[in-house]
Amino acid sequence: GHFLKSGDSFMKDVYTRKHIAQAGFRTAIDEQFGLIVNGLYQYDEQLKGTVEGQAKVVYDELLWAGAGYRNDRAFHVAAGLHYRQFRITYAYESPIKEARSISRSTNEIGLAYTLRQLTSDRRGSTGQLFW
Repeated sequence: GHFLKSGDSFMKDVYTRKHIAQAGFRTAIDEQFGLIVNGLYQYDEQLKGTVEGQAKVVYDELLWAGAGYRNDRAFHVAAGLHYRQFRITYAYESPIKEARSISRSTNEIGLAYTLRQLTSDRRGSTGQLFW
């Protein structure tokens, strides 16, 4: 009952429009190792501007490890295994400074299985990839 008011002013603070820009770079270091660097900028009225970045080293399209930073919020480290259609990942994030939404360090485990195997194979590719 208390949500029913005339107009939609009760929804005023529920939805925040976010503006997001992201970019990344991937290149081969040699035949077995690759490097991925990516970043993200997001802006909304509540958090204002937030910048995130991470770097990963990939071994033989099978294993990867990386680290990242979210300005004035957290540092994280992560690793994963990608074998055929199966993926398992682990991430550890530790808050810093003004991390109001994160009160303590977090652990995350991810499991994924792709029903249809991807047809593109990057092995042997020496070109750079931007996104």
